Amino acid sequence: LQGLLIQTRFGSKQYRGITLANVMCSVIFVTVHMVHQPWLWALAVFVPSLIFGYVRVRHSCIYPAVTLHMLFNAGFLIASLSL
Repeated sequence: LQGLLIQTRFGSKQYRGITLANVMCSVIFVTVHMVHQPWLWALAVFVPSLIFGYVRVRHSCIYPAVTLHMLFNAGFLIASLSL
């Protein structure tokens, strides 16, 4: 979705490397997380989502962002298991 949105004049606008397409996808990402998580937990994925989107744009490829997302989830899982 981000790849399609960034091709539009509206979605390609950016501030400090963060595109409007990235922000829109991050809002959708948070909304989808609200289905299965409390709203505060869902809101907490906004900043990581912006980072994943930035990596996607920076490398012009989704795979580095997917890898980073997997590492983030693994780190979160390990941290939550040690509590």
